Amino acid sequence: MYNDPMINYSIDQWLFFFYFYCVFGWCFESAYMSVCNKKLTNRGFMRGPYLPIYGAGGLMMMLISIPSRSILYLFFAGAISATILEFLTGTVMEAVFKASYWDYSDKKFNYKGIICPSSTIAWGVLTVIFMHFLYTPLERVMLSIPVNTMTIAVRVLTPIFLLDFAFSFSAAMSIRDILIRMEELKSEALRLKKRLDVLQAFAGDTVKKGIGARAEAAKLELAALNARREAIMESIDRMRRAGIENIFGRGILRGNPTMKSIHFPQSLNDLREQLKNFRK
Repeated sequence: MYNDPMINYSIDQWLFFFYFYCVFGWCFESAYMSVCNKKLTNRGFMRGPYLPIYGAGGLMMMLISIPSRSILYLFFAGAISATILEFLTGTVMEAVFKASYWDYSDKKFNYKGIICPSSTIAWGVLTVIFMHFLYTPLERVMLSIPVNTMTIAVRVLTPIFLLDFAFSFSAAMSIRDILIRMEELKSEALRLKKRLDVLQAFAGDTVKKGIGARAEAAKLELAALNARREAIMESIDRMRRAGIENIFGRGILRGNPTMKSIHFPQSLNDLREQLKNFRK
């Protein structure tokens, strides 16, 4: 271990690196997804031009480089550390939001669609590139910025970043609640349909023959069940619309085209279909 100057960085300097890597990651991911989607895509969980997982990953790469800057060490340390970070982030998001915001299910040897060997290798290569080619010139830029200027810049950016995160988190929680409620309503609608089918099968003749009070009762029950089912379907439609009318919720769905939910896959697909028809 050697006395790396980065251990003496101030909090504002660490935040400078964090925001830089956030923006770098956003540029990289947005460019890649825009090419894949053949249209401009604002990639990520938040609406601003930053991806926090890259910011956290960038800081982690810097910290693991303190013991050694050898290429072999950086590759393996970066690959393992970033994969752990990616796995923990994906697992927490699945637990909290009931959805993962990326999906490696189509990659070979993936684990739960959250991590995969090709991603691990990419993280290792990025660590080497960052620390051998990007970090030193970036450090020079950072050190050339007057302390007061950096302090002002960081203290302006931080509340903007935190507000964006707060609104995005709230929107993600709203999407989660919508997915849960949609699934509950769909289950209730399915139960009603089965009940309607049974009632129609057993009460059909009674209704057709018009046998007094029994016929009227059967008609009323059928009408009530149909009305309830229609109300449920209207509620589901309103919830789908609500999920995309919020700019942050809409941005989350558009910015994460590989987003998946192992709990509510069909409801998430319904939201995506609603988004395709959204014009505003």
